[in-house]
Amino acid sequence: MPNEPHRQLEGLSDFELLERESNDRTEFMQLERDEPQSSGTTFREIRASHALLNAWQRWTQSGMAARLRGLLPRRPQLG
Repeated sequence: MPNEPHRQLEGLSDFELLERESNDRTEFMQLERDEPQSSGTTFREIRASHALLNAWQRWTQSGMAARLRGLLPRRPQLG
């Protein structure tokens, strides 16, 4: 069912969607830090764990869903 994650995102309120996008982004960034060999590669070249690729996919889906609703995802403060 390729559209199942999209349907799950459609059912979220704006607040829930922004929280989901933030959590997905945080998870992806943590996994990316844990796998330095994947940093700086394009998607076609990426050689990373299944967990990292899944986190990237979830983050891109939730981020796109938020932008399609006209929402601006928050970015965590670095430092």
